[in-house]
Amino acid sequence: MREYLDKRFGWLFDPAEPALVTNSLQFMKQILVSGKYLAITSQLDALTELENGTLRFVPLTDQGLRPQSISVAVDARRPLSRAARLVGEALADTLAARLEKT
Repeated sequence: MREYLDKRFGWLFDPAEPALVTNSLQFMKQILVSGKYLAITSQLDALTELENGTLRFVPLTDQGLRPQSISVAVDARRPLSRAARLVGEALADTLAARLEKT
């Protein structure tokens, strides 16, 4: 995603003051609430904050962008247990419903 944005909207990444780089989602969300920063991340990363109204999600729209997706890798040689399959289905349904509301 970053490479695509760099090529298409390089000005977006011109040095900004103050710049902040972190690998902590919790810290990023705390600093975003201050209103002094913005972040490019997925809707799922901040779902709770979007639902309770402390953050706002503005989707990027461009013909060249692919929709967001989430995947789970499993061993193809072993079938999923019934419990794992049910949990996966429940998570997929719950996440889809929650993401539609935001």
